[in-house]
Amino acid sequence: MNETHTQLERWFGEYVETFQACARGETEVSALLDYIGVPLTFATDGGEVALLTEADVTAAARAMIDGMRAESYDHSRILDLSVEAQNDNSSLCRCTYSRRRSDGTELGRFAASYLVMESEVGLRISTVVVQGGAA
Repeated sequence: MNETHTQLERWFGEYVETFQACARGETEVSALLDYIGVPLTFATDGGEVALLTEADVTAAARAMIDGMRAESYDHSRILDLSVEAQNDNSSLCRCTYSRRRSDGTELGRFAASYLVMESEVGLRISTVVVQGGAA
């Protein structure tokens, strides 16, 4: 991948910050399209879905965020992040999170793997695989 390891970690951190801002209602969900590619494959223990349009991606993100807000979500702490180049155009980011309320209490932990691809518009997440049933 053309991005260095440090640049990709920084980019991924910006994605997480944008996601958190969307979840708190500070940013429109459509801002995630600067990081998430279309189509997007999303897989959990409950199954796999291919989100084929920008509207599909934003609707799925909005639904996830609505569930997080119902639990009083405020932010996530990254507990572990690893980045591994797969080839010249893709890397795998593996991340473990702790989801938190504004008072700092933990809502839960989960891990996810993200296939990040270099596209004509820059880096984009093309696949998300959530481990452990969280979404």
